[in-house]
Amino acid sequence: MTVQVTARRDPVPRPVLLPGWSARSRWGWDPALECYWARLVPLRRDGAVLEVSREHLVPTLASLARTVAARAALDDGLVFVALTGGIVPGTPPAAQPRPGRRTSGSRPSLEGR
Repeated sequence: MTVQVTARRDPVPRPVLLPGWSARSRWGWDPALECYWARLVPLRRDGAVLEVSREHLVPTLASLARTVAARAALDDGLVFVALTGGIVPGTPPAAQPRPGRRTSGSRPSLEGR
């Protein structure tokens, strides 16, 4: 009996909330290529989408933060905080994560168990 194992290409998208960028912006991890990716959608319709594709093979979250920051002309610390789910100054309150609120790709809270 032969069993064929193939890597699943599951990018696990997560929201990234940055000033000047839409809440539709996402980042994630690609387990097949073992790298991070990001796609930032501008708030303005005439703005260009900023994309760090999987083919760039960005190996660490810090590298992704630096790459996005350089391309978006933002502070890399601010981008790192946004990627790790922190609250970034200048982000509208309605777009900020709330305690107990589950977002796409996140795990449910284990508080109170």
